[in-house]
Amino acid sequence: MPLLRTEGIVLQAWDLGEHDRLVTLYTKEHGRLAAVARGARRIRSRFAGVLELFTWGDAVGFEREGRGLVRLDHFDIRQPFRRLRDDLECLGQGARMIEAVARLTAERDAQPLCFALLLRALRTLDAGAAPARVQLAFTLRLLDLLGHRPRLDRCGRCGRVVGTEGVAFDVVEGSMVCAACRSGEPRSRHPWPRPSGVSRPHRGRRGSEPGSRRPWSRPPRRCSTTTPPR
Repeated sequence: MPLLRTEGIVLQAWDLGEHDRLVTLYTKEHGRLAAVARGARRIRSRFAGVLELFTWGDAVGFEREGRGLVRLDHFDIRQPFRRLRDDLECLGQGARMIEAVARLTAERDAQPLCFALLLRALRTLDAGAAPARVQLAFTLRLLDLLGHRPRLDRCGRCGRVVGTEGVAFDVVEGSMVCAACRSGEPRSRHPWPRPSGVSRPHRGRRGSEPGSRRPWSRPPRRCSTTTPPR
């Protein structure tokens, strides 16, 4: 079994069986890796308190041919980033960054620049920067590095240069839309909600005004007090 030594950040961790843990690491030399830590849930395990979210350290493990899982031998902490787990806002924004890395990167695809970007973002959060701004800057830069960044300086339909006012971002097209192009699109494509009022399927129907009776409703049942003829 070849020895694997790499620098990595803990992305996710799950309980596996009674005593083990399944860990996802984002490493500098090998990209995203899945590893199993034998006996990590035991009281006297060398992995106790080590494989926590955001933790940055040096991983040593063994690879088996034909198997995707790495058998993790030990994990030496460089920086635990404990403050990010204790602060609720930092935890939420940091989890968004971790999820973006887990979803946008492929397994065993080394991206040293993405690893350095994630590490720098975690350090910035730990230093006390605004969590929402750090997360937004990280996401845009990550999309740029992976070739998915949308173009924000021009309209995706007509190509004209746009500013910061009178524009909207179309999630379906993944680009900015200027005011001129947005004025001609259907109401359902607007980024803001539809004006309040009667829903579209009920417009023009008789009896849709408040207080009026619906034409398809049954008339109220009347109870007769007269005695039926014998």
